[in-house]
Amino acid sequence: MLPVFGFEEEADLFVRLVPRDGRGVRRIEAGELVSLLHGPFNGVELVARDPLSDAPADVLGGAVGLTRRESLDFLLRPGTPAGPGSPVGGGPAGVGS
Repeated sequence: MLPVFGFEEEADLFVRLVPRDGRGVRRIEAGELVSLLHGPFNGVELVARDPLSDAPADVLGGAVGLTRRESLDFLLRPGTPAGPGSPVGGGPAGVGS
């Protein structure tokens, strides 16, 4: 699982609550997330968006994230920060790496 956060504070809290072998938090853009999922994180099975959400899993229909492929499909859709025709740099994304 690759945890991805919308806010740095959520990522910092996740790192404090769920220690992960010295991994830290850094801010990345959507385009860099695409590159990471194609490169060093190509073995990731699940991309979990804001895994510390207060919403119970049953409210979310059990969905806690998207597969790597679904995440890439979403990020690369036209009109999304990393999709075709987007400005260079894309939108912000936080990742627990």
